[in-house]
Amino acid sequence: MPEPAGHLGPDFREHFPTWQHLRAFIAEHARYPEYSPGRALHQLVMADLMSQMNTATADWHLLGSLALPVRPHPADPWPTDLRPAAHDVHPSYCMPRTAFDLDLFAFHLRQHTAPDYGRDVVAAVHAAAPPVPREPGAGTGLAGLLRYSANPLHVHDTGQVMGTVNAQPVDDRYGTADLRPVDDPLIIEIDIKPPSKIQISGPPEPSYRSVVGLEVPGVQPIRPSLYPLANQVADKIVLLTGPPVSLRETGTEPWHRYKDLVDLHFIVKTCRIDGDMLRHAIAHNWNWNHLDATHLAHRSPAGRA
Repeated sequence: MPEPAGHLGPDFREHFPTWQHLRAFIAEHARYPEYSPGRALHQLVMADLMSQMNTATADWHLLGSLALPVRPHPADPWPTDLRPAAHDVHPSYCMPRTAFDLDLFAFHLRQHTAPDYGRDVVAAVHAAAPPVPREPGAGTGLAGLLRYSANPLHVHDTGQVMGTVNAQPVDDRYGTADLRPVDDPLIIEIDIKPPSKIQISGPPEPSYRSVVGLEVPGVQPIRPSLYPLANQVADKIVLLTGPPVSLRETGTEPWHRYKDLVDLHFIVKTCRIDGDMLRHAIAHNWNWNHLDATHLAHRSPAGRA
């Protein structure tokens, strides 16, 4: 059994000697329509993979929908109209959209050129999730309950890295040379943004809660640094001004950004937003380079555009 990573206490495997014990715990405590066992387990595995990548020399900042639950300040009252039926999981984990991928930015590589950034990101992903074939003990997750392996990763010209990682539940009681799959693998989509798609209007921000919504025995709070909220909001607002890149040449295809509207509603209702930072973030958002506009539309007091 490997030594647990820093976000896992030494008692984690005492509570969960097998994958089945962990799944049973999740199923017992994530029993709500808004926070299902599948959502809770996926959240835990994504947080574990991110923690495996965050080392003393690597600083990965979280963005995207997985960051939404950890942004509302605990001292602020929760909106009464944004609350599910009463249960023991905080609404901040229930009311945002489910995170389907792990959106990260390698802050420690922010000065790299696109080719170097992409190369070093792939190397970092492979260090946590080596591609098959691999050494028997490589790619350990959740203190031995998982083995991570990266599928082929796509590196864009910008340095952006996208792909998937398999999180295979295993039985490690017979040693790393005889790992036996005990469940279907979880597929983690990763989207690691390049410096050209990151405009930062302020310092990195703290997570106010753990990324993991359940209190799991032996799991320490996982609180990564966050892409500034003003910039995340600006990304979503600016993208609402025009169709996606893939549809901009057609001019006729219908398009929508429902997911951004849902995220913006959650953010506006629950988070503190600095107005000056938001104005700066919108004005300098990188998406303007790909749109037929340079600023947000606005109306005069008379109601004219």
